[in-house]
Amino acid sequence: ANLALAAARKGNSVLAIDADFGNQALTSLLRGEHEEGPGITEVVEAGNDLISGTFSLGPPGPLDLMSRGRRPTNAPDFFSLPATQAFLAKVGKLYDIVLIAGPPMLHVAYASILAQYVDRVIVVARHRGSVTRLEDMAQRLDLIGTPLAGYVYNGAPLRYEMTLTEGSLKDVLGVQSAEPK
Repeated sequence: ANLALAAARKGNSVLAIDADFGNQALTSLLRGEHEEGPGITEVVEAGNDLISGTFSLGPPGPLDLMSRGRRPTNAPDFFSLPATQAFLAKVGKLYDIVLIAGPPMLHVAYASILAQYVDRVIVVARHRGSVTRLEDMAQRLDLIGTPLAGYVYNGAPLRYEMTLTEGSLKDVLGVQSAEPK
């Protein structure tokens, strides 16, 4: 979510796809509580247009979000479809940056299928996570042939000084508060 927000803030058109079908955490984080609507499954399998499957965060174009959608589907079969691969290639030409939030690679089989369609992978490394797991993931990516762009360190405990201020998506998106500071 932070990578997508930062890229959009720099003026890039960004599509964030929540491709973790079992855990729509990216969608929940960016949209909050929402009614499940059309998403990638409707666009790819039902042939809906791209706009019907995206949710714009701000003016259309800077940051669009695409969730799983409502259409029931088997994730490994869905991500193996030639239509899914064609869709991902198409949106790669329509947006400056396409960020795909996938499931944990070492736990969910279709994550390896998804990794074959992307230019690079950014691994989320949890605080106090296993170095052996990171090495295993690097080996898997090497086997697939997808380069590793780097790591995002996540879940670190807050330092005391970080608790003294409040942050929000409004701060990140640059929307000014009506309240005096």
